[in-house]
Amino acid sequence: MTSAVELRLLEIFYHVYNMRSFSKAAQHLGLSQPTISGHIKAVESHFGVPLFDRKGRTIEATDAGHLLYRKCEGLIELQGAASDAMDRFLNHFEGRLHLGASNIPGEYFLPPILSRFRQRFPQIQVTLHIQGTQPTLAKVVSGEVSAGFIGGLPYGEQVHSVRFASDELVAVCSPAFGEHASITSLTAEQLRETDFVAREPGSGTRSAMDRRLQEIGVRYDDLRIVAELGSNTAVLEAVRAGIGMSIVSSLCVSRELSSGVLQAIPLEGLPPLERNFFRVHARHRTLSPLVEAFFGFVDEQKRA
Repeated sequence: MTSAVELRLLEIFYHVYNMRSFSKAAQHLGLSQPTISGHIKAVESHFGVPLFDRKGRTIEATDAGHLLYRKCEGLIELQGAASDAMDRFLNHFEGRLHLGASNIPGEYFLPPILSRFRQRFPQIQVTLHIQGTQPTLAKVVSGEVSAGFIGGLPYGEQVHSVRFASDELVAVCSPAFGEHASITSLTAEQLRETDFVAREPGSGTRSAMDRRLQEIGVRYDDLRIVAELGSNTAVLEAVRAGIGMSIVSSLCVSRELSSGVLQAIPLEGLPPLERNFFRVHARHRTLSPLVEAFFGFVDEQKRA
C-alpha cells in the first residue's frame, strides 16, 4: 500500500501540470527551477512512475500524470477553499497577487491603482505580467495569473469580463510628416493613401482600431502599412521619426501631444474613437478573497 504523499508536493505537481513548464511554475510559486524539478522527482519516486515526459524545454504529462492531476484537482481546490474561508472570517489579506495585463492597462491604468491598493493592504505583494491581449488571456485561462486587464473584448466562454475603464483612440503624426503635417483633418481616402504604422495582430489597440475604421468603410487591408510593431512605445518612436502616421491610445500619447512633438489629426466622418478596457478571470476558477478584494477596489476607483 502506497503511503500518503505530502500535500505541498501535490500542489507543486498541480501547478507544473497546469503551466506545462517547470520554470513558469517556479516563478509562480516563488521557488527555484531546480527545487521544482527535485520535488517532481520526489513525487515520481514516491509513486514509482514518471509523471512527465521531458522533450527538450517542453514537458508533456504521461498517462499517470493525467490520472494524478484529476485526483489532485479537487484536493487543491478544497485546500484553497479552506484558506479562503478563513481569510474571509478574519478579514485578513496577505500573500502575492498575480495579475496579467495588456500594454495600456498595465502601463497606465494599473500602476496608480496598485499603489493605492498596497497603501490599504501593505502586506500584499503584487506580480504584474505585461504582454499583449491574447497572451494575457492565455495566462488567465491556464491559471498562471489570477486575473487579467485587457484592451480588447474577449470572446468565448472561458473567461468572464467586466468593463473597468475607457479611453479614446487618436490619429497622430509627426509635425514633419510631409504634406499631412499642415492638414486639419483626414478623409477616409487620404487615410488609405498615407503610410501607416500599426500594432501587431492580437493587440487590443489594433482590434479596437479595426472595428472603428470599418465604420467609415476602411479595412485594415486597405491601409498602406509600412510597419507592424509590438509595443506602443515602438509605434510612437516610429511616428516621431516620420515613418508614418498611426492610431494610438490617448493615454500613451498625451505628453507628446501637449509638447507638440506629435499632432492629432481628426478623421472626417468618424466620431471619437472610444475603446473599452476589461478585467477578466477564468470562469472555471473560484476567485480568491484577495482577487475579489482587488476587483472591488478597482471598481471603487472607477466610481471615485
